Amino acid sequence: MIFRYPGGKSRLIDQLLPFIRTPIEETGRFADLFVGGGSVLLAVARDYPNIPLWANDADRNISAFWQMVAGEGDADALCAMLRTPPTVPLFLRLRAEEPTSLEERAYRAVFFNRTTFSGIASSGPIGGYANQENTKWKIDCRYNSEALVNEFGRMRVSLAGRLRATRKDAVAMVGELAEWALYLDPPYFDKGDMLYPVQFSREQHRALASILRSRVNWMLSYDDHPGIRGLYDWAIIDNTLRPRYSIEIEKEKRHRKTELVITPRGQKVRRLLEQSAIAYQT
Repeated sequence: MIFRYPGGKSRLIDQLLPFIRTPIEETGRFADLFVGGGSVLLAVARDYPNIPLWANDADRNISAFWQMVAGEGDADALCAMLRTPPTVPLFLRLRAEEPTSLEERAYRAVFFNRTTFSGIASSGPIGGYANQENTKWKIDCRYNSEALVNEFGRMRVSLAGRLRATRKDAVAMVGELAEWALYLDPPYFDKGDMLYPVQFSREQHRALASILRSRVNWMLSYDDHPGIRGLYDWAIIDNTLRPRYSIEIEKEKRHRKTELVITPRGQKVRRLLEQSAIAYQT
């Protein structure tokens, strides 16, 4: 995976996919409206190689990256940027300069994700701004340029032509994409403002719940919070996902927190969750 996120779904794919397979097979198309690092989108693309795909994200840099995966922009120019070794002076320069092209925005999406603490784009560089030579964790410890270039190339070859990428309001898109199977992984209801550069207000959380109430063929994943349980008390809430999410560096300080999967009542769901949960625990 190119991106690393607190709350990323790469380790939960086998638990999440059973909830979205029936909507995908009924509609023949799939949209990820808070795509981020795209773990679920890429898994769906792998399992359903012939369906149209849509990636959306409100973050301008993230959406630029997915636009380039979809075939827009100059791939060679982005790859040349990705091959530049990360340094603190480069980090500071990229922070200070406003990007002027699709390629520069896509590059910043990857660069800051791979060089910041826990992939939080607004945080400082891994290892800090000073004394990089004396720390075990340096700014480039999560940055393998050739692996990033190769992965981007594979994604672009496999998805260009069947992927559309946008930067739109996800709530509005729920109404626009009536014929699509939708996956939504909104910013955390609790502490989301701390983790994501683009904020999602409580009012937007409420608006999303309201518009989804009149839709079928969707799946949500959310942090387990009383506010979310209240907003979706009319839907089916599964809370058997227990990822190990944390921004702690030391593994022994990390803990598992429950994450919710929410689906509309009446939607057909292939409930393989018990098997995947057992596999996750062993």
